Amino acid sequence: MSSRAFPFFLDFSDFFSFALPKIKELFDKPVAELSEIEFWSILIMAEENKKARLLLNKLTRMQEEMDMAQALLNQMSRDQQEWENQIGYERFVHDCISREKYAFMQGEKQASITNAKKMLTDCVPEEQVAKWTSLPLEQVLALKEKLKTGS
Repeated sequence: MSSRAFPFFLDFSDFFSFALPKIKELFDKPVAELSEIEFWSILIMAEENKKARLLLNKLTRMQEEMDMAQALLNQMSRDQQEWENQIGYERFVHDCISREKYAFMQGEKQASITNAKKMLTDCVPEEQVAKWTSLPLEQVLALKEKLKTGS
């Protein structure tokens, strides 16, 4: 197949005579700016050129470092996620305990009020009712007034 039949096609010898100077320019290009195709071009040339082998070693080390950094970021992300899950669970448990304590205290308070009403109907002195039920004396007096008015 001749290059005349397909003008856009270069045979192998034409390619090397055209591409070799371009590939050699890559050796002076900063490693971070190399594209994937440029990386592979350097890889192919590494067999024949000491400078290319040094650059390839540098690229390999950079890739390993980037892979390690990505693994660390992924690990940190998993650790962060686990930490947030743990914090969320602890908040949930705390909220449950708080609701139970609140409900218990409300039940205890309601029981104290019920007991105070019973004691007041049995004519127990207000000071003793306040002492035994742990209700403030003002609240016991208010309960006594409610019982008198029937509300």
